[in-house]
Parts: sequence; structure tokens; C-alpha cells
Amino acid sequence: MDAFEELELRKTNETPLASNYYHKTGEGDYQHGDLFMGVPAAGIHAVSLHHYESITESELDRLLASPIHDHRAVAVEILARLATRGPGAVREHVMEWYLKRLDRVNGWDLVDMSCPAVVGLRVAETKDFALLHRLVLSDHLWTKRVGIVSTLTLIRKGLLDETLAVLAAALPDDRDLIHKALGWMLREVGKRDRAKLDAFLKKNYTALPRTTLRYAIERHTETERKNILKGIFKEE
Repeated sequence: MDAFEELELRKTNETPLASNYYHKTGEGDYQHGDLFMGVPAAGIHAVSLHHYESITESELDRLLASPIHDHRAVAVEILARLATRGPGAVREHVMEWYLKRLDRVNGWDLVDMSCPAVVGLRVAETKDFALLHRLVLSDHLWTKRVGIVSTLTLIRKGLLDETLAVLAAALPDDRDLIHKALGWMLREVGKRDRAKLDAFLKKNYTALPRTTLRYAIERHTETERKNILKGIFKEE
């Protein structure tokens, strides 16, 4: 049984649906045309676990090229597993293969479940932070989100200054999915070094989208949040 056949057994929608509660699939929306089999997250994880060691690159390409979201979810999770478990040469190949196909990694969940392992691990290993700067300067929604969310791995490895430089470069953008990703990464920075986060927020206050700022300060006290939203920062 291949990955396509196993996904068929795990689907909850008799035929793939063109709408989903968690994704914007209407005319003109960022995931218009996407189809959903309704495979639960646990099912996606199980299928990827069953096939990542034996899947061919051709089959992986077919999964990622599919208009069905569940197929692409399995593909990117397999790529993340391969990157996590492989040596540096494997990670480099997986990352290059992935970056050439970012038009198919076209959903916030597909980006978020894959890029910290597929891109972030290799960047942390090679210290090629310029790659993330190139990604976040792209106007392509998913390419830019990959550049931002890949910094999650850098944050976990303590590369906070490098992360903040990437996030600062990504600030000029008017899209909600970018604003949320930026706020999420900034909040993660704050979990590890609140002083660095607050200094970044103060320096970039006028450029920060309101959504980004609200996400970034979720772990601050209520009084601190109210002050920061007004542009008032505690003096050290």
C-alpha cells in the first residue's frame, strides 16, 4: 500500500471538499482551489511515519503536486522527517528540493509543519542566515512565511540576534499571515530573553503591525501589555 492508498483509507470526506474551517478557500483567497479529504492530523502523522523511509522521490513529487491538501501535508511532513533524521548532505538536498517547490507548499499549516526542520535545521547548521534574508524579502506569501517560521529552529538553538535580524527584514508587509508569523516568532524569542524582545519592540515600534505586536507580548503582564500597546516601555 502506498501513501495515496493509505490516505484514502483514513479520509473522512467521501469526496474531497473545496472548503475547510481552518483555511481560506474562497474566490481570491490564498488557498482557493484547495481540496480536503478530511484526514485528521494523527492520520497525516501516521502515513508519513509509515512511508518516509521507503518513499521514492517520484512519489513524493506526485504527493506535493496534488491539488489535495492532505497529499501535500504528508509530503511536507515526510520531508521534515527526512531532514530531521538525515546527515548534513541529506538535509541540504531536502532543503534545495523543497525550496524549488514552494508554490506547492501553499498553506500556513504546510509551511509551519515543515520549514523549521527542512530549512531551519540546515541554516542553523551552516550559519547561512543570508538564505533566510532572501526568503523574507520575497513578495511571495509562502516563501516569506517559510523565511520567518524557519527561525523557530534558530530560536531553539539560542541564535536570537540572528533571528531578530531576519524578523526585522520581514516587517514591511500588509498580510495577516505574515503579521501572525512574525508575532509568533517574537513571542518565542521573548520566552528565552525578554530583554532582547522588549528592546526589539521598542526599536521597531512604529514599523510593527498591531497584530504582530499583540502576539509578541502575549506573555507580558496585563499592565505591561497595555503600556507597550501605547508605546510606553519600561526604562532599564
